[in-house]
Amino acid sequence: MTTFTALLSRSWRFFLQSKVPIAIGALLFTAIIMLSDGFFSQQEDRVTRQMMLRLGISDARFEELDKRMEKGDKTAFDEMLGEMELVGKMFEEMPEDAQLAFLTDWGKKMTFGLLPMMFLMGIMTIFIYFISSTFYYVLVIHKIRDPLMAVRSAIPKVISLFGVGVWMMLRSFMWVPGLNIFTGIYYLPRMMFSGVICVKEDLGVLDSVNASMERTKGKWLAIAIQYIMLFAVFVAASAIFAMLTGFAGPLKNFLLTFFGQLLFAFAIIFTVFYAEQFSKSVKSKVPPLRRNSGQAQSAQSRGTLPIATKHRR
Repeated sequence: MTTFTALLSRSWRFFLQSKVPIAIGALLFTAIIMLSDGFFSQQEDRVTRQMMLRLGISDARFEELDKRMEKGDKTAFDEMLGEMELVGKMFEEMPEDAQLAFLTDWGKKMTFGLLPMMFLMGIMTIFIYFISSTFYYVLVIHKIRDPLMAVRSAIPKVISLFGVGVWMMLRSFMWVPGLNIFTGIYYLPRMMFSGVICVKEDLGVLDSVNASMERTKGKWLAIAIQYIMLFAVFVAASAIFAMLTGFAGPLKNFLLTFFGQLLFAFAIIFTVFYAEQFSKSVKSKVPPLRRNSGQAQSAQSRGTLPIATKHRR
C-alpha cells in the first residue's frame, strides 16, 4: 500500500513536470468561471432590482414606467419613487397578518423570478466541472503536454464522465434527503476511481462505477484516510495563499479561483496515481494455478502439450 507521502510526492513531481499545460488549462477554466459568474451576477442583480422596484406596484404600471425610463424620461423615475412611497404608506397601515401575506407573496415572486437564472447557473457550473475534470484526467493518464490536444482528447469523454457522475449520485442514493449523508460517506470513497477507469480503460458508465466498487472492496477506511489528509493539505495551502493574496485588490477573486483550479488539477493527479495500485492489486489476485491451468487448456486445444505430459499419457 503506497503511503500518503509517497503519493503526494509523486503527484507533486508530475505537477511540476506538466506545469505549463496545467497552468494553461487552469487559466482557461478560471476565465470561463469568472465570465460565467459575472454574467449571472448581473442578471441576478437586474431581476432583483426589478422585483424590488415593482414591490406592490402593478405589472402594467411598472412596465409603463420602465419603458419610459429606458427612453430617458426623467419624470418616470420620479413617478416610480412616488409609487413606492404610496406602497410604503399602504404597507404601514396594513394589519400584521396582511403585512405577512404581502411579504410572503412578494417573496414567492422573487424566488420564481430568480429560478431561471439559478437553473442556468447550475447547468453552467456542472458543465465547467466536467469539462475541466476530463481535461485534467486526459492530461495525466495519457501524459499529454499539448493543451489543445488535451482539449480535443477530452471532448469525446465529457459525456461519459457526466454519465459516470450521474450514476454515482444515483448509485450512492445521494438524491435521497436525509439518507444521502450516510450513503455518500460510505459509497463515494469506493467510487472515487470511476472517472479514472472510464478514461483510462475506456469502460462504459455502469462498468466504470462497478469496477471501482469491486476494486475498493474492504479498502474504505484506507481511501477515506488518504483523502482526509489530502483535504487537510489543501485547507492549509488555501489558507496560506489567501493570506498572500490579501493585498491583491480586485485581482484577489481571480487569483483564488485560479489557485482552486490548480488544487483541483492536483487532486485529479493524486487520484489517477492512487487508482493504479488498486488496478495492480486486482490483477495480482488471480491465482497462479488458475493461470497455469488456463495455459494448459489452451495448449491442449492447440495440440502442443509439454513433452513430459505426453510421456505420462
